[in-house]
Amino acid sequence: MKPASRAQQVVAGTSANNRSISTRPRPPSSSGTMITSAVYLLSIWAGMVSAVYIFQPDNHTTWKNTRIPTIIDPSEDQNSGSYWTSAFLTTTTGRQFLLIQHQFAAYCKSSVLDLGSLEYWKHVDHCEPNNDTKTVTSDSLSLRFPNFSVVTTTPDKVSGLELYAKSRDYSFTLNVECRTSKMLMNGGNGVIAWGADRAHSNTTHWSIPAARTSGLLTLGKSKPLALDPAKSFAYYDHQNIFGGAPNNFTWFEAHFPNPNIRVSIWAYDWADSSDEWRYATVRVGDETMMVLPYTWQVDWDDTWVSGTSNRTYPQRWTLTFENGDYLTFKSVKKDQEMLEGTWTGFATIESRFMGQTSGFGIVDQVHVSRARANLS
Repeated sequence: MKPASRAQQVVAGTSANNRSISTRPRPPSSSGTMITSAVYLLSIWAGMVSAVYIFQPDNHTTWKNTRIPTIIDPSEDQNSGSYWTSAFLTTTTGRQFLLIQHQFAAYCKSSVLDLGSLEYWKHVDHCEPNNDTKTVTSDSLSLRFPNFSVVTTTPDKVSGLELYAKSRDYSFTLNVECRTSKMLMNGGNGVIAWGADRAHSNTTHWSIPAARTSGLLTLGKSKPLALDPAKSFAYYDHQNIFGGAPNNFTWFEAHFPNPNIRVSIWAYDWADSSDEWRYATVRVGDETMMVLPYTWQVDWDDTWVSGTSNRTYPQRWTLTFENGDYLTFKSVKKDQEMLEGTWTGFATIESRFMGQTSGFGIVDQVHVSRARANLS
Protein backbone atom coordinates (compact mmCIF):
# COMPACT_ATOMS: atom_id res chain seq x y z
CA MET A 1 0.00 0.00 0.00
CA LYS A 2 1.21 3.50 -0.67
CA PRO A 3 2.13 5.43 2.48
CA ALA A 4 -0.67 7.48 3.97
CA SER A 5 -0.62 11.13 2.99
CA ARG A 6 1.28 13.37 5.35
CA ALA A 7 -1.99 15.10 6.22
CA GLN A 8 -3.22 11.76 7.58
CA GLN A 9 -0.14 11.09 9.66
CA VAL A 10 0.35 12.18 13.25
CA VAL A 11 3.54 13.95 14.27
CA ALA A 12 4.71 13.36 17.81
CA GLY A 13 6.27 16.61 19.02
CA THR A 14 8.79 17.19 21.77
CA SER A 15 7.32 17.41 25.25
CA ALA A 16 6.87 20.96 26.55
CA ASN A 17 8.44 19.83 29.81
CA ASN A 18 11.63 18.66 28.14
CA ARG A 19 13.86 21.73 28.19
CA SER A 20 17.16 20.07 27.31
CA ILE A 21 16.45 20.07 23.56
CA SER A 22 14.44 22.71 21.81
CA THR A 23 13.04 22.33 18.30
CA ARG A 24 11.51 25.80 18.32
CA PRO A 25 13.30 28.34 16.08
CA ARG A 26 13.81 31.94 17.13
CA PRO A 27 11.02 34.30 16.10
CA PRO A 28 11.61 35.52 12.54
CA SER A 29 12.56 39.17 12.14
CA SER A 30 12.49 39.35 8.34
CA SER A 31 11.17 37.53 5.30
CA GLY A 32 14.54 35.84 4.90
CA THR A 33 14.56 34.44 8.39
CA MET A 34 10.92 33.42 7.97
CA ILE A 35 11.88 31.27 5.00
CA THR A 36 14.86 29.85 6.86
CA SER A 37 12.69 29.06 9.87
CA ALA A 38 10.04 27.42 7.70
CA VAL A 39 12.63 25.20 6.04
CA TYR A 40 14.07 24.35 9.43
CA LEU A 41 10.67 23.38 10.79
CA LEU A 42 9.88 21.27 7.74
CA SER A 43 13.18 19.41 8.07
CA ILE A 44 12.46 18.64 11.72
CA TRP A 45 8.90 17.59 10.92
CA ALA A 46 9.98 15.34 8.04
CA GLY A 47 12.51 13.66 10.30
CA MET A 48 9.86 12.81 12.85
CA VAL A 49 7.33 11.46 10.35
CA SER A 50 7.67 7.97 8.92
CA ALA A 51 5.57 6.41 6.19
CA VAL A 52 2.84 4.15 7.50
CA TYR A 53 0.57 1.45 6.16
CA ILE A 54 -3.09 1.37 7.13
CA PHE A 55 -3.67 -1.92 8.95
CA GLN A 56 -7.43 -2.13 9.50
CA PRO A 57 -8.93 -5.19 11.22
CA ASP A 58 -12.41 -6.45 10.46
CA ASN A 59 -15.19 -5.63 12.90
CA HIS A 60 -17.48 -8.66 12.73
CA THR A 61 -19.16 -10.42 15.65
CA THR A 62 -18.44 -13.99 14.51
CA TRP A 63 -16.05 -15.80 12.18
CA LYS A 64 -18.83 -18.04 10.88
CA ASN A 65 -20.29 -17.84 7.39
CA THR A 66 -23.96 -18.61 7.94
CA ARG A 67 -25.19 -18.65 4.34
CA ILE A 68 -22.70 -20.62 2.23
CA PRO A 69 -22.63 -24.34 3.10
CA THR A 70 -19.36 -26.19 3.51
CA ILE A 71 -18.69 -29.85 4.24
CA ILE A 72 -15.99 -29.02 6.78
CA ASP A 73 -16.36 -28.11 10.43
CA PRO A 74 -13.56 -25.61 11.15
CA SER A 75 -13.65 -26.38 14.87
CA GLU A 76 -12.89 -30.04 14.17
CA ASP A 77 -10.54 -29.19 11.31
CA GLN A 78 -8.39 -27.25 13.79
CA ASN A 79 -7.37 -30.49 15.49
CA SER A 80 -4.67 -31.21 12.91
CA GLY A 81 -2.93 -29.70 9.93
CA SER A 82 -0.97 -26.53 9.22
CA TYR A 83 -1.22 -23.52 11.56
CA TRP A 84 -0.05 -20.38 9.75
CA THR A 85 -0.38 -16.70 10.69
CA SER A 86 0.77 -13.43 9.18
CA ALA A 87 0.31 -10.47 11.52
CA PHE A 88 0.34 -6.84 10.35
CA LEU A 89 1.06 -4.87 13.48
CA THR A 90 1.23 -1.27 14.63
CA THR A 91 2.69 -0.53 18.07
CA THR A 92 1.33 2.14 20.40
CA THR A 93 4.42 4.19 19.47
CA GLY A 94 3.60 4.01 15.76
CA ARG A 95 6.15 1.44 14.60
CA GLN A 96 4.94 -1.23 12.19
CA PHE A 97 5.94 -4.86 11.75
CA LEU A 98 5.11 -8.01 9.85
CA LEU A 99 5.23 -11.17 11.96
CA ILE A 100 5.01 -14.70 10.57
CA GLN A 101 4.32 -17.77 12.71
CA HIS A 102 3.90 -21.26 11.25
CA GLN A 103 3.77 -24.78 12.63
CA PHE A 104 3.55 -27.66 10.20
CA ALA A 105 4.94 -31.20 10.21
CA ALA A 106 8.25 -31.07 12.09
CA TYR A 107 8.92 -27.32 11.90
CA CYS A 108 8.13 -24.27 14.00
CA LYS A 109 8.96 -21.12 12.03
CA SER A 110 8.69 -17.46 12.89
CA SER A 111 10.00 -14.16 11.58
CA VAL A 112 9.84 -10.43 12.24
CA LEU A 113 10.20 -7.67 9.64
CA ASP A 114 10.47 -4.05 10.77
CA LEU A 115 8.52 -2.22 8.07
CA GLY A 116 10.29 1.05 8.82
CA SER A 117 13.95 -0.01 8.78
CA LEU A 118 13.40 -3.32 6.89
CA GLU A 119 15.50 -5.14 9.48
CA TYR A 120 14.62 -8.84 9.41
CA TRP A 121 14.95 -11.69 11.87
CA LYS A 122 13.85 -15.31 11.66
CA HIS A 123 13.98 -18.51 13.68
CA VAL A 124 13.30 -22.17 12.84
CA ASP A 125 13.07 -25.07 15.30
CA HIS A 126 12.53 -28.77 14.78
CA CYS A 127 9.31 -29.34 16.74
CA GLU A 128 7.35 -32.41 15.72
CA PRO A 129 4.05 -32.62 17.65
CA ASN A 130 3.53 -35.62 19.93
CA ASN A 131 1.55 -36.53 23.02
CA ASP A 132 3.79 -34.35 25.17
CA THR A 133 3.55 -31.21 23.04
CA LYS A 134 0.06 -31.35 21.54
CA THR A 135 -3.22 -31.62 23.42
CA VAL A 136 -6.61 -31.83 21.70
CA THR A 137 -9.98 -32.01 23.46
CA SER A 138 -13.53 -31.32 22.34
CA ASP A 139 -13.18 -27.67 23.35
CA SER A 140 -9.45 -26.89 23.26
CA LEU A 141 -6.25 -27.22 21.26
CA SER A 142 -2.71 -26.50 22.40
CA LEU A 143 0.63 -26.90 20.70
CA ARG A 144 3.39 -26.03 23.17
CA PHE A 145 7.12 -26.11 22.54
CA PRO A 146 9.95 -24.32 24.41
CA ASN A 147 10.11 -21.42 21.94
CA PHE A 148 6.75 -21.63 20.20
CA SER A 149 3.07 -22.19 20.92
CA VAL A 150 -0.39 -22.10 19.35
CA VAL A 151 -3.24 -22.24 21.87
CA THR A 152 -6.98 -21.80 21.39
CA THR A 153 -8.68 -19.62 23.99
CA THR A 154 -12.37 -20.32 23.26
CA PRO A 155 -14.41 -23.55 23.36
CA ASP A 156 -15.08 -23.52 19.60
CA LYS A 157 -11.29 -23.60 18.98
CA VAL A 158 -11.54 -20.83 16.37
CA SER A 159 -12.86 -17.60 17.93
CA GLY A 160 -9.68 -16.88 19.90
CA LEU A 161 -5.99 -17.79 19.58
CA GLU A 162 -2.88 -17.07 21.60
CA LEU A 163 0.35 -17.27 19.59
CA TYR A 164 3.88 -17.20 20.98
CA ALA A 165 7.38 -17.36 19.52
CA LYS A 166 10.83 -16.69 20.94
CA SER A 167 14.32 -16.45 19.50
CA ARG A 168 17.63 -14.84 20.41
CA ASP A 169 16.56 -11.67 18.55
CA TYR A 170 12.88 -11.32 19.43
CA SER A 171 9.85 -12.70 21.19
CA PHE A 172 6.16 -12.05 20.76
CA THR A 173 2.81 -12.97 22.23
CA LEU A 174 -0.28 -12.28 20.12
CA ASN A 175 -3.90 -12.42 21.19
CA VAL A 176 -5.84 -12.99 17.98
CA GLU A 177 -9.60 -12.35 18.14
CA CYS A 178 -10.67 -14.53 15.23
CA ARG A 179 -14.34 -13.92 16.05
CA THR A 180 -13.92 -10.38 14.66
CA SER A 181 -13.28 -11.52 11.07
CA LYS A 182 -15.59 -13.56 8.85
CA MET A 183 -14.06 -16.72 7.41
CA LEU A 184 -12.65 -16.77 3.87
CA MET A 185 -13.36 -20.19 2.36
CA ASN A 186 -10.71 -20.96 -0.24
CA GLY A 187 -12.13 -22.27 -3.47
CA GLY A 188 -15.55 -20.95 -2.44
CA ASN A 189 -16.39 -23.50 0.27
CA GLY A 190 -13.12 -24.38 2.00
CA VAL A 191 -12.05 -27.46 0.03
CA ILE A 192 -9.53 -27.29 -2.83
CA ALA A 193 -7.57 -29.66 -5.06
CA TRP A 194 -4.11 -28.96 -3.65
CA GLY A 195 -1.31 -31.45 -3.13
CA ALA A 196 1.71 -33.12 -4.65
CA ASP A 197 -0.29 -34.63 -7.53
CA ARG A 198 -3.83 -35.38 -8.60
CA ALA A 199 -3.98 -38.54 -6.47
CA HIS A 200 -3.10 -36.56 -3.31
CA SER A 201 -5.03 -33.34 -3.73
CA ASN A 202 -7.90 -33.26 -1.24
CA THR A 203 -7.21 -30.32 1.06
CA THR A 204 -9.34 -28.30 3.44
CA HIS A 205 -8.38 -24.65 3.52
CA TRP A 206 -10.05 -21.78 5.33
CA SER A 207 -8.76 -18.47 6.60
CA ILE A 208 -9.61 -15.74 9.09
CA PRO A 209 -8.30 -12.81 7.04
CA ALA A 210 -8.25 -9.78 9.35
CA ALA A 211 -8.69 -10.59 13.04
CA ARG A 212 -8.22 -7.87 15.62
CA THR A 213 -4.88 -8.48 17.36
CA SER A 214 -3.23 -7.26 20.55
CA GLY A 215 -0.13 -8.32 22.45
CA LEU A 216 3.55 -7.59 22.96
CA LEU A 217 6.64 -7.67 20.75
CA THR A 218 10.14 -7.55 22.21
CA LEU A 219 13.24 -6.96 20.09
CA GLY A 220 16.47 -8.15 21.69
CA LYS A 221 16.80 -6.80 25.21
CA SER A 222 14.75 -3.67 24.56
CA LYS A 223 11.54 -2.73 26.32
CA PRO A 224 8.48 -4.66 25.07
CA LEU A 225 6.40 -2.89 22.44
CA ALA A 226 2.65 -2.91 23.05
CA LEU A 227 0.43 -3.38 20.01
CA ASP A 228 -2.44 -1.09 19.06
CA PRO A 229 -5.37 -3.46 18.37
CA ALA A 230 -7.24 -0.78 16.41
CA LYS A 231 -4.36 -0.71 13.92
CA SER A 232 -3.25 -4.35 13.95
CA PHE A 233 -4.66 -7.55 12.49
CA ALA A 234 -3.71 -11.15 11.85
CA TYR A 235 -4.47 -13.40 8.90
CA TYR A 236 -4.87 -16.91 10.31
CA ASP A 237 -4.67 -19.65 7.70
CA HIS A 238 -5.49 -23.30 8.32
CA GLN A 239 -4.93 -26.28 6.04
CA ASN A 240 -5.36 -30.00 6.44
CA ILE A 241 -3.05 -31.45 3.84
CA PHE A 242 -3.32 -35.03 2.64
CA GLY A 243 0.01 -35.46 0.86
CA GLY A 244 2.94 -33.16 0.15
CA ALA A 245 3.02 -29.69 -1.37
CA PRO A 246 2.64 -29.27 -5.14
CA ASN A 247 5.39 -28.14 -7.47
CA ASN A 248 6.12 -24.48 -8.12
CA PHE A 249 3.79 -23.23 -5.40
CA THR A 250 3.23 -19.50 -4.86
CA TRP A 251 0.53 -18.02 -2.65
CA PHE A 252 -0.48 -14.37 -2.37
CA GLU A 253 -2.40 -12.58 0.36
CA ALA A 254 -3.86 -9.17 -0.53
CA HIS A 255 -5.36 -6.31 1.49
CA PHE A 256 -6.60 -2.93 0.28
CA PRO A 257 -7.80 0.45 1.61
CA ASN A 258 -11.32 -0.96 1.29
CA PRO A 259 -11.42 -3.49 4.16
CA ASN A 260 -14.40 -5.25 2.58
CA ILE A 261 -12.04 -6.90 0.06
CA ARG A 262 -9.78 -9.72 1.35
CA VAL A 263 -8.00 -11.97 -1.14
CA SER A 264 -6.23 -15.37 -1.11
CA ILE A 265 -4.49 -16.24 -4.38
CA TRP A 266 -3.01 -19.54 -5.56
CA ALA A 267 -0.57 -20.68 -8.24
CA TYR A 268 0.74 -24.26 -8.40
CA ASP A 269 1.47 -27.14 -10.77
CA TRP A 270 1.17 -30.90 -10.56
CA ALA A 271 4.31 -32.83 -11.41
CA ASP A 272 2.47 -35.79 -12.94
CA SER A 273 0.51 -33.70 -15.45
CA SER A 274 0.48 -30.45 -17.39
CA ASP A 275 -2.15 -29.03 -15.05
CA GLU A 276 -1.42 -25.52 -13.81
CA TRP A 277 -3.79 -23.91 -11.34
CA ARG A 278 -4.16 -20.12 -11.07
CA TYR A 279 -7.11 -18.78 -9.07
CA ALA A 280 -8.05 -16.26 -6.40
CA THR A 281 -10.68 -16.48 -3.69
CA VAL A 282 -12.11 -13.09 -2.73
CA ARG A 283 -14.20 -12.44 0.35
CA VAL A 284 -16.34 -9.41 -0.48
CA GLY A 285 -18.17 -7.80 2.42
CA ASP A 286 -19.18 -10.27 5.10
CA GLU A 287 -19.88 -13.59 3.40
CA THR A 288 -19.72 -13.31 -0.40
CA MET A 289 -17.09 -15.63 -1.92
CA MET A 290 -15.81 -15.10 -5.45
CA VAL A 291 -13.42 -17.50 -7.22
CA LEU A 292 -11.52 -15.80 -10.05
CA PRO A 293 -9.11 -17.45 -12.52
CA TYR A 294 -6.12 -15.45 -13.73
CA THR A 295 -2.93 -15.60 -15.76
CA TRP A 296 0.38 -14.36 -14.42
CA GLN A 297 3.79 -13.09 -15.37
CA VAL A 298 6.72 -13.75 -13.07
CA ASP A 299 9.55 -11.25 -13.50
CA TRP A 300 12.67 -13.39 -13.69
CA ASP A 301 14.75 -10.29 -14.32
CA ASP A 302 13.97 -9.19 -10.77
CA THR A 303 15.11 -12.01 -8.49
CA TRP A 304 17.15 -12.71 -5.39
CA VAL A 305 19.56 -15.62 -4.96
CA SER A 306 19.89 -16.92 -1.41
CA GLY A 307 23.44 -17.13 -0.16
CA THR A 308 22.32 -19.88 2.21
CA SER A 309 20.37 -22.22 -0.07
CA ASN A 310 21.48 -20.94 -3.50
CA ARG A 311 17.81 -20.86 -4.52
CA THR A 312 16.43 -18.14 -6.76
CA TYR A 313 13.30 -16.28 -5.67
CA PRO A 314 11.36 -13.86 -7.90
CA GLN A 315 10.57 -10.45 -6.41
CA ARG A 316 7.84 -9.15 -8.73
CA TRP A 317 4.64 -10.74 -10.08
CA THR A 318 1.75 -9.46 -12.21
CA LEU A 319 -1.59 -11.26 -12.13
CA THR A 320 -4.19 -10.48 -14.82
CA PHE A 321 -7.86 -11.39 -14.47
CA GLU A 322 -10.39 -12.11 -17.20
CA ASN A 323 -12.12 -8.72 -16.90
CA GLY A 324 -8.82 -6.84 -17.34
CA ASP A 325 -8.20 -6.18 -13.65
CA TYR A 326 -4.65 -6.83 -12.46
CA LEU A 327 -2.47 -7.02 -9.36
CA THR A 328 1.28 -6.37 -9.33
CA PHE A 329 3.07 -7.56 -6.19
CA LYS A 330 6.54 -6.20 -5.43
CA SER A 331 8.67 -7.43 -2.54
CA VAL A 332 9.95 -4.72 -0.18
CA LYS A 333 13.01 -6.76 0.86
CA LYS A 334 14.79 -9.48 -1.06
CA ASP A 335 16.07 -11.58 1.82
CA GLN A 336 12.91 -12.99 3.41
CA GLU A 337 13.82 -16.69 3.08
CA MET A 338 12.52 -18.50 6.17
CA LEU A 339 13.72 -22.01 5.36
CA GLU A 340 15.60 -23.59 2.47
CA GLY A 341 13.16 -23.53 -0.44
CA THR A 342 10.63 -21.33 1.37
CA TRP A 343 10.43 -17.54 1.02
CA THR A 344 7.67 -15.65 2.85
CA GLY A 345 7.71 -11.89 2.56
CA PHE A 346 5.90 -8.57 2.70
CA ALA A 347 4.98 -6.98 -0.63
CA THR A 348 3.33 -3.80 -1.83
CA ILE A 349 0.59 -3.96 -4.47
CA GLU A 350 -0.08 -1.73 -7.47
CA SER A 351 -3.43 -2.63 -8.95
CA ARG A 352 -6.63 -2.14 -10.82
CA PHE A 353 -8.78 -4.56 -8.88
CA MET A 354 -12.37 -4.06 -7.73
CA GLY A 355 -11.79 -0.31 -7.68
CA GLN A 356 -8.57 -0.57 -5.65
CA THR A 357 -5.33 0.95 -6.97
CA SER A 358 -2.91 0.01 -4.20
CA GLY A 359 -2.51 -2.39 -1.34
CA PHE A 360 -0.13 -4.65 0.57
CA GLY A 361 0.16 -8.31 1.37
CA ILE A 362 2.24 -11.46 1.53
CA VAL A 363 3.95 -13.62 -1.07
CA ASP A 364 4.75 -17.20 -0.02
CA GLN A 365 7.00 -19.21 -2.38
CA VAL A 366 7.74 -22.91 -1.97
CA HIS A 367 10.21 -24.63 -4.31
CA VAL A 368 9.53 -22.32 -7.24
CA SER A 369 11.25 -22.89 -10.57
CA ARG A 370 11.51 -20.95 -13.80
CA ALA A 371 10.67 -23.93 -16.00
CA ARG A 372 6.88 -23.61 -15.68
CA ALA A 373 6.31 -20.40 -13.77
CA ASN A 374 5.38 -18.23 -16.75
CA LEU A 375 3.32 -20.67 -18.79
CA SER A 376 -0.05 -19.38 -17.60
